[in-house]
Amino acid sequence: MHYYHIARSLLSAPRLMLSLLLWPFVIGLVFSLFQLSLTTIRVHQLDESPEEYEERAVKAKPDERLLRKYLFGRAEPFENSLVCRWKGDPRTERHDNPDCVFQKYDIAIATSKPLTDNVTEYIKMYEEVSPRIHICGNCMAELTVNLIPESPQTHLKGFSAVLLYYFMEESEKRRAVDLYKNIKEEREGQKKKRGNIIFHVNGSDQPILCSGGRAKILLIFHTVSIVLVALWLALRAHRRVLDYFSKNGALLPLVAACGKKQFYKALWFITFLRVGCFLIASVPITLVVYLNYLKEDTISKFIGNPFDFFLWIVSLISATGLLMIIASIAELKDRESFFSWLYKAIPFACCFIGGFIWAGLALFGGEGLAVYKSIIIALPIFGACPTIMAPLLNLNSFALVVQVLINTMLIIWLMHYNASWFAAHLEEL
Repeated sequence: MHYYHIARSLLSAPRLMLSLLLWPFVIGLVFSLFQLSLTTIRVHQLDESPEEYEERAVKAKPDERLLRKYLFGRAEPFENSLVCRWKGDPRTERHDNPDCVFQKYDIAIATSKPLTDNVTEYIKMYEEVSPRIHICGNCMAELTVNLIPESPQTHLKGFSAVLLYYFMEESEKRRAVDLYKNIKEEREGQKKKRGNIIFHVNGSDQPILCSGGRAKILLIFHTVSIVLVALWLALRAHRRVLDYFSKNGALLPLVAACGKKQFYKALWFITFLRVGCFLIASVPITLVVYLNYLKEDTISKFIGNPFDFFLWIVSLISATGLLMIIASIAELKDRESFFSWLYKAIPFACCFIGGFIWAGLALFGGEGLAVYKSIIIALPIFGACPTIMAPLLNLNSFALVVQVLINTMLIIWLMHYNASWFAAHLEEL
């Protein structure tokens, strides 16, 4: 029986199909939307001009507008609040303005001398919040600022007072926009004077463009996370299929009927389908968000040379794929062994060791060490950490090609080894 028909038969079990195909699709959607939201917002904030920041920050937030509409029947902040100064004895305070009658959602500032005390700062603080601000000696509103004690106190009565206080905090943030905008304009001017920051690595003819590096790092980690989640789903696919049929006592009869090699090929076919479901959900969303919400300059800096970017994706998949294959040996061969964790721990330790050695040579090495850095990059597993940051580091393309070739050969050999072991030790699974 052909492995395609075996895979289709295996997926005819509803529970298995939901677990292997539908669940990765849902993970892809949720994961991509959540992480893309955080990444895109942060990248946009890093790239926005002072004018774009002002436009974003000055405008009232949607939730604030909705709450203002709920309280006052209007979404926009008040431009000028009516200031009512009460006079007379605190027990018989009065006002001469008929519009100064206490109403719901008013704000009171209690002070010992309402007519003469300077409370301009407090008026400015709350002038966009409420239509009326009462300055009096003995009064209470839903939100009352009491200046009579040695240290000021703010009293809130009810949920509406909490909303008024929230409006005040948002108003303060908008007033701080001008100050931050001026600082941002000054920093942007300094960046233009400095120009692009180019870091020359010891012993390398390819300098690193540091300008826009923070946005590039965010995009790198988002791309890497998609690859890692896809490989994690692939790693779990083998075990899920085997556990499902072994618990039902149908694994050995099924393999006997299908043939060990064809059954193992069907496992890999299902694994690729599982990864494909995740990528179908995550990659299109990522592309749409990148193209519609990120600046063209940010995308061009991230991609750089199209060939180098494609080579990075291929080398990233091959390097992390090799780690996944090694980890899958632990899932199949030594799952119950005390030392099974070594199949996962040792490769990752080698990754970090290679990364530290490469970073040490790049930062503290001499001019003649470029060949050693290229050797580390070309090594499987040891070159994985520098490979992850390749779009930022401008790694040697030839070394990346060598690493891809070695990783591919090792992956093919390990898959063949895994298949042989699977066929010989099926009863132990």
